[in-house]
Amino acid sequence: MFYKDDIENIKRNIYIYYLVDQCNYFYKNLIDNTNAVHLIPFSITFAILHLSILRERQKFWIENKVWDKTWVIDLHEKVDAYKKHFVEIYPQWQDWRKKQFIIKAELDGHKEAFG
Repeated sequence: MFYKDDIENIKRNIYIYYLVDQCNYFYKNLIDNTNAVHLIPFSITFAILHLSILRERQKFWIENKVWDKTWVIDLHEKVDAYKKHFVEIYPQWQDWRKKQFIIKAELDGHKEAFG
């Protein structure tokens, strides 16, 4: 949304700048985390937030007739990076999750554990 008040536009610009900066910093730590398998629910939520902020930055500046092509590239690169991350991490999560379940069954009087 374009504000008629220049002060509001300046504030919004500052907020978006710092949000993008903090999200990029957190993104790097999240993707490089050794416990990424256990952080999938949080990672999904954060990815939505991060990509929304990047899109908002792009949209806000289009409305203000200021354009930086690197913002489009940055948004597309982050979308691709998140896709790659989730495609790679999901099978690891499935393996970890399967190990959390132990199914006990009694067959012909013998107890057996599956899992």
